[in-house]
Amino acid sequence: MRKIILFAGILVFFSNPCFAKCNYMDRCTEYSIDQFAKLGQFFSNTTGSTTLAENFANQLIKQKLQQVTNQDFDVDLQAFSLGELIQGKFKSLTISGKNVELEGIHISSLKVQTLCGFNNVNLKNRPLTLDENIVLGFWLEVSENDLKNTLQNPKYMNQLNKINLSSAGIRGFQIYPSTINISDGVLYITINALIFNQQSPIDILMSYNINIKDEKIVTYKTTFANLFHNFSLSGISDILNPTKYLNFPVNLYGNSQAEIQIRDLSFSGNSMLLHGMIFLPKTS
Repeated sequence: MRKIILFAGILVFFSNPCFAKCNYMDRCTEYSIDQFAKLGQFFSNTTGSTTLAENFANQLIKQKLQQVTNQDFDVDLQAFSLGELIQGKFKSLTISGKNVELEGIHISSLKVQTLCGFNNVNLKNRPLTLDENIVLGFWLEVSENDLKNTLQNPKYMNQLNKINLSSAGIRGFQIYPSTINISDGVLYITINALIFNQQSPIDILMSYNINIKDEKIVTYKTTFANLFHNFSLSGISDILNPTKYLNFPVNLYGNSQAEIQIRDLSFSGNSMLLHGMIFLPKTS
């Protein structure tokens, strides 16, 4: 479960999209039930055992998530019956959180929800395995303040400050992200660069148009403006692209076949709103 949340938290920078127009819902397993199981559902629901099991599972999942992420999440698991939940079979699971920070990635709001009507996890195995395919929907809100906090992650800053700009006549420098703004689908980043052979730092303004291509977030129409007229930064736009260094691959449940679709990207005020789907193939 922790890997599902961490995965959703870094979707913006994921590198294994579904390049075809995949219909993940066709990969759901149809729920079938025999008369004996129907009878078990009847008794479980009428006695209140299903509700008690759901409440217990919700609290257990919430506690486990808090332990491994140090974050508070809302959890809503819907079960068929007590007996089937013990077997790892359930209707749906929704996990959501506000002002989330996962492995240095900051997110204003996050929601991950199963989309298949039947889900089956093998609870006996460690780590857990999937007895059937699982399809997840995700919804993210990432504000410009989230991006600023994310870009100050040491992983990103260490990479930036290893950039070799000797071809531009710069022997050594240090970069500090200063401001980040989102406006009309364009990401603006002001970098304050301290060059070792200069008396004072320079300001570099970078802008990236943001869109979806092949189910993945892409940046294009990259532009630079700087106040230092002796060199141009136009040739290093790729290495200064913030998404390049935040592209941390994730392997869900050790399964490299996990796929992602980013289906919609929109902007509201100073925030990016993302919606998509994740396909987790069965692993057992």
